Amino acid sequence: HLLKQGIGRKADFAIVAEPTDLQIHLGNRGLRWIDLTIRGKACHAGYPHLGINPIAYAAKLIDLIQTRKYSIKNDLFDVPYPSASVTMIEGGAKVNVIPPQCRLSVDRRMLPGETTETVKAEFAEMIGEVLRLNPDLNIDFSFKTEYWDPYLISPQEPVVLALRDAFQHVTGAEPGMGVAGFCTDGSDLYHLGGIPAALFGPGNHRLAHQADECVSLAKIGIAARTVMTAFTRLLPAD
Repeated sequence: HLLKQGIGRKADFAIVAEPTDLQIHLGNRGLRWIDLTIRGKACHAGYPHLGINPIAYAAKLIDLIQTRKYSIKNDLFDVPYPSASVTMIEGGAKVNVIPPQCRLSVDRRMLPGETTETVKAEFAEMIGEVLRLNPDLNIDFSFKTEYWDPYLISPQEPVVLALRDAFQHVTGAEPGMGVAGFCTDGSDLYHLGGIPAALFGPGNHRLAHQADECVSLAKIGIAARTVMTAFTRLLPAD
């Protein structure tokens, strides 16, 4: 919201305190959330030939989504390829009824070079494959309003060099480098604000969104001292 109002745009740098396990990440994958509705024809389950079961065709579409192969790849990223995951499914009202429709939600992760339009095209292609199985089906899809674009900054950005030098000063070791497989506010800082945004913080992102998510107190201390030291290198003395 602030960036859209012009507040903070073109700042010299940003440090986004996401859980990178004390690695310096140079960006993140992008994300589009997609809703699909598969409409068939309801009927009594005792006479399934009189209807069109949207759940059965949703299963075919799920298989296409989950097994799709992507040609684009970037080994700099923590997850070096795009992915699409069906994360929600809803359909049916009663066990003896062929339902009229089935709904799916998809989490589609993106690499630089992919856009909303390229993602739309691939889903249109997969939907077309399913519709060829039964032209009486109706399938539509839409993108949720929230989205994150993929981005990648240079390892030579001043904010990256300052974090690297600070980490070495605090720990005596060379920091790991990478690019996040998850999405962060760095997307908006970079694309809306024109700000080189590095990701750095304690915590293992592979523990996120599950039971017993935790962080090492010692690593919190290292992260705090690293960021403070980086600030002394980045901010004017006066």
